[in-house]
Amino acid sequence: MWMQDVDIVYGVVYERLVDHFIGVEIHLMENTITIFRCGVHKVKENPLIQKLAVLIPAIKLEMMDEEINLNDIVPFQVKKAEELPKTKLSFNCGLFVVEMLECRSLGLQKMSSINDDAAMDLRSKLCCKIFD
Repeated sequence: MWMQDVDIVYGVVYERLVDHFIGVEIHLMENTITIFRCGVHKVKENPLIQKLAVLIPAIKLEMMDEEINLNDIVPFQVKKAEELPKTKLSFNCGLFVVEMLECRSLGLQKMSSINDDAAMDLRSKLCCKIFD
């Protein structure tokens, strides 16, 4: 159950207009969303993330059985994760984002193994995890 068993939610947002994946780490108790980018696209603000920053507090209020007044919803603060691995190849973007989120969810700070040279190995391991 949200905010009892789970206080952090991880997910991926696909931005289809530019064929780009963005990882999100949603802290339900801190009211923040941390975004993870692969480094291919230089986007300053993302309308999907801004909408998510409003949608999640509304869902949170609904889960707490509180009355939802759209004018009273305070959007979650959006911040960027720092010192992330970058890819030069756009087709590695989704893989990088998923791997970064997995490292973050496990509390791993070192993400140097996520790089373009290791991408095929990372893909194979991810396929095995999904199959398993």
